[in-house]
Amino acid sequence: MPPSCLIRDHDITALSAFHTPAKARYYFEILDQSALEHLREIYEFSIHEHLPIIFIARGTNFLFAFDVFPGIIIRFDIRGYTLDGWILTVQAWELVSLTSQKIYTEHKNSHLIPWVWLPGTWGGAIAGNAGWFGLEAKDFLLDVAIYDMARWTHETWTREQCLFAYRTSKLKAQSQRLILSARFDLGAIVENPYMEMSLAEFMSVRREKQPAGHTCGSFFKNPPWESAGRLIDAVGLKWTRIGWAKISEVHANFFMNDEHGTFQDILALRDLAKKTIQESYKITLEEEVRIISVK
Repeated sequence: MPPSCLIRDHDITALSAFHTPAKARYYFEILDQSALEHLREIYEFSIHEHLPIIFIARGTNFLFAFDVFPGIIIRFDIRGYTLDGWILTVQAWELVSLTSQKIYTEHKNSHLIPWVWLPGTWGGAIAGNAGWFGLEAKDFLLDVAIYDMARWTHETWTREQCLFAYRTSKLKAQSQRLILSARFDLGAIVENPYMEMSLAEFMSVRREKQPAGHTCGSFFKNPPWESAGRLIDAVGLKWTRIGWAKISEVHANFFMNDEHGTFQDILALRDLAKKTIQESYKITLEEEVRIISVK
């Protein structure tokens, strides 16, 4: 029998920024520290029943490529941060954009101006080594507090242990290890031109460069010494629409869901872009968006 804390057949459409229709066979939500006590029975149930587990916060980098996920979706929503001098300590499920904006408006610190409006949570930013307007997570991370569900232990990983690379880290594929919180050294951030802007000026620049709507941001990683958006634009795919999904007219590396799009529509756009770029430039585009599929 499944643990009583699990919700059956739960609609998770809103948990992906693409908002494509999806459900989970089992669902659990962690809203406070006490809910962590249920993780052991959930994990043991998943092992016994051979069920996959996906951990998610805001889903800003997820495409649900299924109608029903046959396993367990666990969503976290514990938030909070403190700023002590240059040291930022933040819960993994706190929104990056909100924290960055508060640090500017409430603490008069401009170091995170480039990450205002960065979609997603700090945990996701760490796992995927998020980058936004010249700033990456690896640039100023000190350490990460982790909970290992397989061993029921708390660990602290240094920046070096995370093995950061372009838009990835060792933690990205570690489904049994949960990022709980992290410490960042804002003083380690190298100055960039966006730090000199006011918040209003930066948000104006951001609106000009990147569209708003049901999107997970950059769909593809940039190839070495190139821009995925520039390549897609160069082959004339801006504005391309399949079903209710389209390639943005503002930024060609942003795929958009116009309310009624399906994951099939978005995957069809992906396949078209990859095929066209491969044929035109002999470059294989690699997804930055994490595509969760059912085999």
